[in-house]
Amino acid sequence: MENIKKKIELAFQLHQKGSLNEAKKIYAEIISKNADHSEALMLQGTLFLQLNLLVDAEKSLLKSIQINNDHFLAHQNLGLVYIKNDNWKEALQCLTRAIQLAPENFNTLYYRAKTLIELNLFDAAMIDLNKTISLNPDFAEAYHSRGIIFYKLQNFNEANLDFKKSHSIDPNFADNYFYFGLIAIDLKSWDEAIRQLNTAIN
Repeated sequence: MENIKKKIELAFQLHQKGSLNEAKKIYAEIISKNADHSEALMLQGTLFLQLNLLVDAEKSLLKSIQINNDHFLAHQNLGLVYIKNDNWKEALQCLTRAIQLAPENFNTLYYRAKTLIELNLFDAAMIDLNKTISLNPDFAEAYHSRGIIFYKLQNFNEANLDFKKSHSIDPNFADNYFYFGLIAIDLKSWDEAIRQLNTAIN
């Protein structure tokens, strides 16, 4: 058991350093001898997700969850697999379970909010984004996503405030310029729309 722990630690260090192929080999070796090792399966699934091997990622993460249904990262990362597959309902289930296990994780709240937006469940998404921002007030993407909700609800003043806040945190986040342009179009400010959309493209 001690040897397995050391191998997982080595693989995880390689994983963090970006030596993904080396880490992948060690995870596979561990799992070949310990097929029910939920932590190794979770890490393997996470690595597959990073490599965009979504079928393999789903398989490893599902097996990890079958062994240990209380593994927060397995649920969260399986949710990210489903997001990449545009499988929003499955993503919502996984991320909700992850939040039950770690209610204060602002990244998971943000991922669920983005999923809820795709499902047009704006009220629920707004709750998650408000909590995300309260936990991490410097989360540019969270303000941007909340701005999208306000924009979809045609509340352009609130949308503009959130996009500006997102922009103040991360001036290089180009999607904000795109929405500045859309708002300008809706307000018939044509010159401003052209300027913002050109900035977004460039």
